Amino acid sequence: ELGFGVRLDTYHFEDSELRGAVDALLANEELRARMEVNGQTIRSRDGKVVAADSIEEVGRRVRSG
Repeated sequence: ELGFGVRLDTYHFEDSELRGAVDALLANEELRARMEVNGQTIRSRDGKVVAADSIEEVGRRVRSG
Protein backbone atom coordinates (compact mmCIF):
# COMPACT_ATOMS: atom_id res chain seq x y z
CA GLU A 1 0.00 0.00 0.00
CA LEU A 2 2.84 2.42 0.76
CA GLY A 3 4.88 1.51 -2.30
CA PHE A 4 7.86 0.08 -0.43
CA GLY A 5 7.67 -3.41 -1.82
CA VAL A 6 5.94 -5.92 -4.02
CA ARG A 7 2.85 -7.78 -2.87
CA LEU A 8 2.84 -11.50 -3.53
CA ASP A 9 0.06 -13.90 -2.65
CA THR A 10 0.96 -14.95 0.90
CA TYR A 11 0.53 -18.68 0.37
CA HIS A 12 0.48 -19.19 -3.37
CA PHE A 13 3.48 -17.68 -5.11
CA GLU A 14 6.03 -19.38 -7.29
CA ASP A 15 9.75 -19.29 -6.55
CA SER A 16 10.26 -17.40 -9.80
CA GLU A 17 7.79 -14.71 -8.68
CA LEU A 18 9.71 -14.17 -5.45
CA ARG A 19 13.05 -14.01 -7.28
CA GLY A 20 11.57 -11.60 -9.81
CA ALA A 21 10.17 -9.37 -7.06
CA VAL A 22 13.51 -9.27 -5.23
CA ASP A 23 15.39 -8.51 -8.44
CA ALA A 24 12.95 -5.72 -9.32
CA LEU A 25 13.24 -4.17 -5.85
CA LEU A 26 17.03 -4.29 -5.89
CA ALA A 27 17.11 -2.63 -9.30
CA ASN A 28 14.65 0.14 -8.38
CA GLU A 29 16.78 3.27 -7.85
CA GLU A 30 13.78 5.47 -6.99
CA LEU A 31 12.75 3.08 -4.22
CA ARG A 32 16.33 2.92 -2.96
CA ALA A 33 16.45 6.74 -2.67
CA ARG A 34 13.09 6.87 -0.86
CA MET A 35 14.16 4.15 1.54
CA GLU A 36 17.41 5.97 2.29
CA VAL A 37 15.43 9.06 3.33
CA ASN A 38 13.08 6.93 5.43
CA GLY A 39 16.04 5.16 7.01
CA GLN A 40 17.62 8.45 8.01
CA THR A 41 14.35 9.58 9.58
CA ILE A 42 13.99 6.33 11.52
CA ARG A 43 17.61 6.42 12.73
CA SER A 44 17.24 10.04 13.87
CA ARG A 45 14.39 9.07 16.21
CA ASP A 46 16.76 6.95 18.37
CA GLY A 47 14.19 4.20 18.81
CA LYS A 48 16.33 2.09 21.15
CA VAL A 49 16.53 4.87 23.71
CA VAL A 50 12.83 5.69 23.36
CA ALA A 51 11.92 2.02 23.82
CA ALA A 52 14.22 1.62 26.84
CA ASP A 53 12.80 4.75 28.46
CA SER A 54 9.25 3.49 27.88
CA ILE A 55 10.06 0.11 29.43
CA GLU A 56 11.62 1.78 32.47
CA GLU A 57 8.57 4.02 32.87
CA VAL A 58 6.23 1.02 32.80
CA GLY A 59 8.45 -0.72 35.36
CA ARG A 60 8.27 2.31 37.68
CA ARG A 61 4.47 2.41 37.39
CA VAL A 62 4.15 -1.29 38.16
CA ARG A 63 6.39 -1.00 41.26
CA SER A 64 4.54 2.01 42.61
CA GLY A 65 1.24 0.23 42.22
